Amino acid sequence: EIGTLKNELNYLNSKFEKLLKEQSFERQIVAGKLEKLVSITLKDLGLSNANFAIKLSKIEPNYHGSDLIQFLFSANPDQKLSPISSVISGGEMSRFLLALKFNLSKLTNTMFFDEIDNGLSGKSLLSTINLIKKISLNQQILCITHHPLLASSADNHYKVQKIISDGLTSTNLKKLITKKEKQNELAELIGGGFKEASNYALTLINKAAA
Repeated sequence: EIGTLKNELNYLNSKFEKLLKEQSFERQIVAGKLEKLVSITLKDLGLSNANFAIKLSKIEPNYHGSDLIQFLFSANPDQKLSPISSVISGGEMSRFLLALKFNLSKLTNTMFFDEIDNGLSGKSLLSTINLIKKISLNQQILCITHHPLLASSADNHYKVQKIISDGLTSTNLKKLITKKEKQNELAELIGGGFKEASNYALTLINKAAA
């Protein structure tokens, strides 16, 4: 019986090793493609000097396989590639995640962005909004944002409110239907309390609808 079990174990080990090699090979192909696509998208998002790479290192096999996968990043030409979590800023991370999701967007019909505009302004914000709109041509985008420029670009608007009643917290979702409702909420995001904010909100709405 021990001899039979040893033979079975050797067979399974051989099969397992073969699967690990196949998995690593496929990962290298995908990593190479993703590196190029994400790097191109990062440049479109204003990170013209950014460099992105995926490093695969061999480790003891586990339920993820036998590869340690690291995302490496550098934002400047004089900065060496390093693990992304240790070198990337908030604004860079927002654009990196968008670039990554953009190039994986064909895998899903709906994408969710939670404050993807964090740390962005000016040209970086505009390029991000344009890419989100490009994705939305084929996929549904659900986007939480506090930025009036991004919010005004949406086709449909909802206000998310946290309500505390009798010590219990709940979340309320209200669809904004009229132009006035959208204008008031955008004005609040801009700063609220003064006429110029309301006028600017209306300008954003009209521009998005044009």
